[in-house]
Amino acid sequence: MAEAHGSLSSALELRDMDTCLRQLSDEQRKILLLVALEEMSYDEIAQVLKIPVGTVMSRLSRAREKLRANMEGRPYASALKVIK
Repeated sequence: MAEAHGSLSSALELRDMDTCLRQLSDEQRKILLLVALEEMSYDEIAQVLKIPVGTVMSRLSRAREKLRANMEGRPYASALKVIK
């Protein structure tokens, strides 16, 4: 019985993670998956995506924070300011 409960719990967690990943921008999701699943370095990702390493780092940081907020069911508030 506990094994079935564990399987259901794992399946629900995976579903929730998938839902939350889909809420990220394409740019954030790509970098997060390249780091987490492909285990690529920041330099490798920068080369593949043809962007600066600093951009990789900032997108990854924002992606992790947004994913964390989504998984916890709280709103994500970006610290970036829009300048016109």
